[in-house]
Amino acid sequence: MLGYGKSEQGKAKDAGNSRDGHCQRKISTPYGDIAVDVHRDRNGEFSTALLKPYQRRTDDIGQTVAKPCSAGTADSEISEFVGFLHESSYPASTVSMITDCLKEDVEAFRTSPIEADWLAIFIDSTYVPLRRKTVEKEAINIAMGITMEGERRVIGWSITPQESATEWTSLLQSFKKRGMKSARIVVSDGLAGIDSVIDETFPKALHQRCVVHLARDLGAKVRPSDRAPIMHGFMALAKMPSRKEALTGFAGFLAKWGAEYPSIKRWGDSLNLDEVFAFYSFHESLRGKLYTNNCIEGFNKQIKRLLKKHIQFVDEEAMEKCLVSIFLHYNDKVGKRTIRGREHIDEKLIED
Repeated sequence: MLGYGKSEQGKAKDAGNSRDGHCQRKISTPYGDIAVDVHRDRNGEFSTALLKPYQRRTDDIGQTVAKPCSAGTADSEISEFVGFLHESSYPASTVSMITDCLKEDVEAFRTSPIEADWLAIFIDSTYVPLRRKTVEKEAINIAMGITMEGERRVIGWSITPQESATEWTSLLQSFKKRGMKSARIVVSDGLAGIDSVIDETFPKALHQRCVVHLARDLGAKVRPSDRAPIMHGFMALAKMPSRKEALTGFAGFLAKWGAEYPSIKRWGDSLNLDEVFAFYSFHESLRGKLYTNNCIEGFNKQIKRLLKKHIQFVDEEAMEKCLVSIFLHYNDKVGKRTIRGREHIDEKLIED
């Protein structure tokens, strides 16, 4: 690098630089700590190809530290875990610094291209504690989907103080910028304004209201003694052979229970039945995957369980590193299992 040999010190003046001995750097490896002599030059221009500037651990250590994030492990627990495996002591603050390598994963996940056409998109929010100036629960807005090959994927997320139709518009628009062109159906809860969001972003997609959310709405309108038969009766409408029979059954349901509970009659009259029974437009083997938000609600419960160890996140960046680690693990493991009925995904919609 200097351009002259060790015995040619007379050339140092002409070169404008010279040797300056070496420094010893401790490197943590999966096999323990080793001491490495790193040569120096007077101008500080030399760097070895073996180690990055200021590197203190091998990539194996970084992966060992980062991987437990997908299981929601707290930094203090990771510190103990790594110390046991590699006989190296890392304080929780150092573990947090090491997991900064996940920042690249966060940005890559946020901007990576996605499939153009999707069978379904499921959207829902869950709330976890987050520190800004104070600690309050904020919404993690998550979108999952089923590809045309029948694979489940986490598509994207955002973190906001509250769930809102405006935020869902922004998130769905970001998917279109990443390459998404269409979805055959979008499944959501009853958030106000979500109908307009779906019509604006994916005008050709059907909109399915989560039947389980609707059943819960019903349960809140009746006496505890009537709750089970009413909710079960409504859920049974999702198991009918066809949309026509489901509509007939819904009319009978309203006639029976609406006479006793006028609030149920008003509730039923206010529903858009195209959104309640949209899933009947698909092959019967796919309907069970499309009439509820159960897949994303189950995933949200898992996220809350994994994040519970953290109690609260010090900032949004720390939360995103943990979340993306969980998303990547899901997409790589669970998401690659194709759903039953995938051979019917390309079939035309059923018209009753």
